[in-house]
Amino acid sequence: MRESHEVAFIGTIIGSRPTTDQWAHSLVFEVETVFAGDLAAETEVVAPIDTGGGCGIAAAFGTRLAIFATVDGGRLWSSSCSLQEPGEVIAALGPGTPPAPVAEEGFFDWQAVWLGVGAAAVVGAVWLVGHRGAAARS
Repeated sequence: MRESHEVAFIGTIIGSRPTTDQWAHSLVFEVETVFAGDLAAETEVVAPIDTGGGCGIAAAFGTRLAIFATVDGGRLWSSSCSLQEPGEVIAALGPGTPPAPVAEEGFFDWQAVWLGVGAAAVVGAVWLVGHRGAAARS
């Protein structure tokens, strides 16, 4: 199953985007379980557009699939010929692992900011106490 593919996962289709190739589209998956490869929680896979007889993926949004894909040109590629039933894949490959979390855009680490502010306050207080003590002695 997995031997000829660099990436294997179970995910649900949550979107679709056109590509620069007229014969292909990019399916956006919410990844549930990873069996091979390094995947984020949201991953795109380029696949042929279903034309009625080829290997195009013609699944509706919300469809849960086991995808086996290859990497080409920095993109994941798959087709209906590489799809499996999720239950069969879990039975054959085990439970898999969770995907990497999706990076939040504009993420700001407030915890680090407050830690820095607290440290600056402590350093300032120590300096102030030392400075007042030196002024009182003179």
